[in-house]
Amino acid sequence: PGYSKPLPREVALMLMLRRPPVSPYVIQMYEWFDHSLVMSFVLEFPHPCVVLRKFISTSSGLTERIARGLMRQLVLAVQHCIDHGVFHNDIHDDNILVNTRTLGLKLIDFGAGHLVNSAGYDSWRYL
Repeated sequence: PGYSKPLPREVALMLMLRRPPVSPYVIQMYEWFDHSLVMSFVLEFPHPCVVLRKFISTSSGLTERIARGLMRQLVLAVQHCIDHGVFHNDIHDDNILVNTRTLGLKLIDFGAGHLVNSAGYDSWRYL
């Protein structure tokens, strides 16, 4: 609604996720531009941050407290997505940003996402 032509799926999903209430655990899209061959996104830039893979590999091991805190934030991010009708479909350590100062987490990259399907998901279909 409000657009003269169909939106690219990733754009539509990110627009759905920015409807109130927004989540501090999901990256926010501020603007997007559709060029003839590519799309450009203007996204929130949490600083300083690294992807979870790098955060784990450069730390001297995660304490249970830190791991529990990160998992809690990730669960809240996923719940926010589901509550807004978005199935991320590609959650892994390169699609999770960690603020190295605050240990805040952001779920990113909704390019493989789908609308939530009440019939469920067959994992082979979405790989």
